[in-house]
Amino acid sequence: MRVLIAVFILAFIYNGIFAHPVIWKDGIVISSRLTESIKEFKTHYSITNKWSFGLHGIELNDMSYGMVQSNYLFKRWNGEGSQGNVYLFSGLGTALENDKSMITHLGFQADWETRTIYTHLSIDSYFEEDPIHLISTRLGFAPYLVEFDGLSSWIILQLDDKVQSSNHQVSLMPVLRFFKDNILLELGSNLSNKYLTTIMIHF
Repeated sequence: MRVLIAVFILAFIYNGIFAHPVIWKDGIVISSRLTESIKEFKTHYSITNKWSFGLHGIELNDMSYGMVQSNYLFKRWNGEGSQGNVYLFSGLGTALENDKSMITHLGFQADWETRTIYTHLSIDSYFEEDPIHLISTRLGFAPYLVEFDGLSSWIILQLDDKVQSSNHQVSLMPVLRFFKDNILLELGSNLSNKYLTTIMIHF
């Protein structure tokens, strides 16, 4: 694993106890996600409550890239004790190596949640010399309810499919999610060759 050059500048994440790609206007988020397939560092700034913009450092196919990233809240549904969201992502960047090859990111995320149930579907396509498509779906529940300033815990089952050169790598993995104040932590493993570590901090 090579050291990925991290990036800074401005928003990505939360509404209540849930992680989202766009937050309130002028919100700033720094986040990192590490898996066996992808290593990434992000920092975004929410220009409005529907659009965030920032920088994205990512390692794919043993190549490190720096990208400009845009996240857009396409639709939100607020129900009594529930919320649903649809997001669209786009990014453009270049390799941080000598060849300076280009990379493009197009993505989609949909989620629906209550205080006790969490669902998620995301598709992220990275177009470079050997394009990668990452598909992930989640179903989770909270074993207990907390007050606003308490420690929230979630037990999640995550199904992933990495599609590359018409090959599929499908995996099922349990994930534990913890959230308190402005910090979110996720830890997951299938006790074999798949793992996940996510850290997010918002301001």
